[in-house]
Amino acid sequence: MTLGTVNIVKNRIRKVIKEGGAALGAGALTFNPNVIEVLGNAGLDFVWLDLEHTGHCPFDSVSMENLIRAADNVDIATLVRVPTDDDHMIGKLLDAGAQAILVPGLSSVEEVRHAVSAAKYSLGGRGTPLSRATGFRAPDQAFAEQADQDTMIGIMIENKALIDNLDKVLMINGLDFGFIGPSDLSISLGVPFQTSHPKVKEYISKALELCKAKGIPVGYPVSDLESARKAIREGCKLLRIGVDLQVLHREFSRLIQQVKQPPA
Repeated sequence: MTLGTVNIVKNRIRKVIKEGGAALGAGALTFNPNVIEVLGNAGLDFVWLDLEHTGHCPFDSVSMENLIRAADNVDIATLVRVPTDDDHMIGKLLDAGAQAILVPGLSSVEEVRHAVSAAKYSLGGRGTPLSRATGFRAPDQAFAEQADQDTMIGIMIENKALIDNLDKVLMINGLDFGFIGPSDLSISLGVPFQTSHPKVKEYISKALELCKAKGIPVGYPVSDLESARKAIREGCKLLRIGVDLQVLHREFSRLIQQVKQPPA
C-alpha cells in the first residue's frame, strides 16, 4: 500500500518555507469548520487551533477530524497547539490528520526530545494506527517515511530556561520549528506583559539568531503590517497574523464607529 509518494511535500507550511517564503496563518478560536474554510479560501497557509487554552478536548478524535477535514478541503494546513507533551495525545492528533503540532511549556532538552519523539515514526515514539491519517488502512514503510517528512513538530520558545539551553535543544533530531511566545517569555523573565522590555527583546533576538544559525524555522505572532514586515526581515518563517474573534471584534468596532460618526 502506498498512501503518498515519498519526498513530495504535501504540508503547505513546509512547502512555503522550502520555497523561501514565510507561511502565514491565523488562529481560529471559534473552532468552526466554516471559519476554517473561510481562512483557507482567503489564501492563508495554516490555521492555528489552540487546544492549550481553548477548544475541544485534544483526545476527541471525532471533533478534531471534522476541523482538520475542513482545512484539508481548502488546502490550509492545521497547526495544533497542544496543552502538554503527552505522547499519546500527540499521536492521536497526528492520526486525526493534523499536519503540525506545537508543544508549549517545555524548558529542558529532555522534555523537547520526548515531544519530538512522539511525533516521529523514525524516532520510535509514534505508534502504528488505523486512522484517518492512513486512510483507515494499515500503514507501511512508505507511509511512515512520508509522514515523518510531511508532518511537523515544533515547540513554543517562551521561557528563560529553554532559551538558555536553546543551542542544545535545536540540535535534537526531528525538531521541525520553533514559535516565539513574547507574553509568556516576559512573565518568565519577571517583567509580565512588557514585551518591549530590553530583557525580553534580548532573549527574543538570541532565540532568533540561534534558530537561524541551526536552520530551524521560527515563528512569531504579529498584529499589523509593520510588525509582520519586521518579523520577516528578522528571518521569521511562520507568522500568525491574527485570530478570528479578535479580527471580528476589531472590524465590527471600526465599522460601528464609522456608522455612528455624523456625516461631514
